[in-house]
Amino acid sequence: MRSWALSSVAMRWPVQLASVAAFLFALAWGGDTWFDALRTAAVVNYANTVALRMELLSLDNCSGDRAPGSLVRLQTLISGLGASDMTQVLEARLQALTGDCAGARAAWARLLAQGVRHPMVLLQTIQDGKDFSGLEPEDRSRLGRFAFLKAAQLHREGDYEAARIWYQRAFQLAPSWRIARSLAGLYVAMGQVEATETVWNTLLRLSPPDTEDHWWAQGELAGARMEWPSAARAFEEGARYARTPFDFLLRAGDMWRAAGRYEEAREAYLRAHRARPENGSPFLALGDLEFARERYRIAIDWYREALARQPDTPAYLYAIARTYYRLGETTLAREYLTAALERAPQHSWSLFLAAQLSADEGDIASALSLAVQALEVYPRSAKPTLWVQQATEWLLRQRSCGDAERLLRLLGADPVAEKVAQFYETTCSE
Repeated sequence: MRSWALSSVAMRWPVQLASVAAFLFALAWGGDTWFDALRTAAVVNYANTVALRMELLSLDNCSGDRAPGSLVRLQTLISGLGASDMTQVLEARLQALTGDCAGARAAWARLLAQGVRHPMVLLQTIQDGKDFSGLEPEDRSRLGRFAFLKAAQLHREGDYEAARIWYQRAFQLAPSWRIARSLAGLYVAMGQVEATETVWNTLLRLSPPDTEDHWWAQGELAGARMEWPSAARAFEEGARYARTPFDFLLRAGDMWRAAGRYEEAREAYLRAHRARPENGSPFLALGDLEFARERYRIAIDWYREALARQPDTPAYLYAIARTYYRLGETTLAREYLTAALERAPQHSWSLFLAAQLSADEGDIASALSLAVQALEVYPRSAKPTLWVQQATEWLLRQRSCGDAERLLRLLGADPVAEKVAQFYETTCSE
């Protein structure tokens, strides 16, 4: 019955309704609530009900700028329901859509205090992001998943500050190592490395020692102190408690590699492969292990194993290109690099390798332009020092004021930008 209903909905939904919001909500909430809510609202025209559900799913709760047709449909639905919790939920939503933020929030709070567990009430709670104390454990878990998906979407779009807020809400609602890892990674990208320790200490405090969350936090904290063997053992211990040990074993391998204990790293990566044979990441790690030891041909063999499992993955194509470049086989390097950039034109590492190839061919103008582009899309606020130094060298040879201006905007007061600033002041300023 449910499979028929889902296919019927899919056939009748207009294209514009198949939005990211619906996808995130369905993933986060699960089937039962979704279908129950649809059945509850089925007292009016079914197509309008689906459209109204989409109106309800928007997180712009107090925009006050909705089209009149949307408000009319919502008012029609309210009048058809009669007195019920659902009616109160929709009335609060109508207040939000007409811009009455204070009234809407007061209504949501009142409904929550009355024990109304409707998803729209809960979504308003997380939208405000203030007090989650009245939520049931099941609600916290579902809302945590929703907030995490929302944060990940914002992160991919480059809105770091909004992503930080939603990751923090997800972590507050349903703390786990996966959410903590994303939040910590975002802090690093924003140049707030010191904040990551607070994240891991909080997770450690909240997690019993017989849980995967506890051991992931232990491993990250040990790694931050550069206690590599202790970190590796913590991740291996966490693999014992994890529902799927794959990520723990990969991370353990990284820690063993940082410690210079390559055999232990190799074994951890192979165990990760056995946990998920279809995933290419362990082979990428094994290739990187050999690359670090300057065993380039063996590294390429591992990279090819990764590519065989997940074809067209830009990171694997770049790894092969980089290794051929190191071997001096530039034709093959360019072939794989072209393939990587076709699939991910904004892949920063591929762009910088393209810059190096252009410089080797004497095209300094292209090299400089590609290097600046690589720095612009690099996903962290702190840029790789070697990239900046190389771009500066090419800038001084090319003497391009436009590229100098782009670099200065990127680097700000970073000391490595001093030569760029001097060049700009003496050459480009009027």
